[in-house]
Amino acid sequence: MSNPKRTAVAVLTALSAIALSAGAMAVSASTASASTGISGQIQCIDELAIEGVWIQASSGGSGYASLQNINGYTQNFRYSLPHGGAWTVHVGCGGSTSRWKYTPDGNTTTTRTYQSWYCITPDDGIPAPSPNNYCGED
Repeated sequence: MSNPKRTAVAVLTALSAIALSAGAMAVSASTASASTGISGQIQCIDELAIEGVWIQASSGGSGYASLQNINGYTQNFRYSLPHGGAWTVHVGCGGSTSRWKYTPDGNTTTTRTYQSWYCITPDDGIPAPSPNNYCGED
């Protein structure tokens, strides 16, 4: 004869394991679908080489964008925001990949999936706005 208590415990344990597994799959699927690919173009208008582009993600998951050279001071970029949301850029104009001469930051955040930026540095001699080290939406 089988033990009804033992059978009930085994069934409940199996159902709990199935429910936990399904919940984990749902969380994994929702995280994956929240990822957003972004791209655009960056230009250092003083014609200093673009040494790197850091994507600052408001929802977490910031990192370096992959770059495709157009002419040294203009580059296309791509990045995958793991959690979607708003983002901006930090750009290395001039110097080297390990030590940027200027580090203009995006003067705004965007939620667009494609955005071009022009970056102004003190070398440009443009009087306004101050400080003269920023990237504006193009």
